[in-house]
Amino acid sequence: MATQGTVTTPRRRDVGYFAGIGRAAWSIIEGMAVTFSYFRRAPITVQYPDRTPEPMVDMLPERYRGLLEVDVLCCTGCQACERACPIDVIRIRVGKEGKIRFIERFDIDLSKCMYCGFCVEACPVTAKAPGDTETTAAIRFTREFEGCTDDITSLVLRYMVPGDRVVVAKNKKGQIHPTPRRGERAREARHRAARLNRATVDHNRARLESDPFAGRKADLEAAFQIPVKKPDKTAAKEKKE
Repeated sequence: MATQGTVTTPRRRDVGYFAGIGRAAWSIIEGMAVTFSYFRRAPITVQYPDRTPEPMVDMLPERYRGLLEVDVLCCTGCQACERACPIDVIRIRVGKEGKIRFIERFDIDLSKCMYCGFCVEACPVTAKAPGDTETTAAIRFTREFEGCTDDITSLVLRYMVPGDRVVVAKNKKGQIHPTPRRGERAREARHRAARLNRATVDHNRARLESDPFAGRKADLEAAFQIPVKKPDKTAAKEKKE
């Protein structure tokens, strides 16, 4: 046994030429054995998004924290979620005419959201969506997660159309408000943003004009209602000359 302060010399078989070759060969055999063991196994990789057995949002667990959404029809306008948010993701404006209170603005900036869930916990409304086993709140997480964009300003979703007003809901103790299927409000807000949010409209117009031969050009024009300038062929020829 080696004592402290002494240097032990490795055994000869550990430093020999053929011993090194043997260790390398054995390592390759072990690695290839693991690889070959998967040849007859069923594939476990999910080819997203075109080859999934069902929509990805239906494959995710119910408590998945995706993009935030709110159902303004059951919102009481208490602004508890806005106050609970530590980074000012939510912006709400509530107006009043006489004794009637109404919601004028409800914006969620998904570019800043850190998915902490403080707003969901602070909401006093109890709601339940079709297909869910647990109750949630007027503001909640969805299973939607696709928010990729090269313009960060397009991630501000406005759940109220500018100029519209929604009378605040009355919440009774123990009442469970029925809401649409989780994720529908978020998809509606993203579609509305593509048509009404100035930053999003400008972003989509620039994208379509820079790639006029995009495969989905007609679909995007119809959905976003964005007039796209057609490329000037004469100007293009002059530039080439």
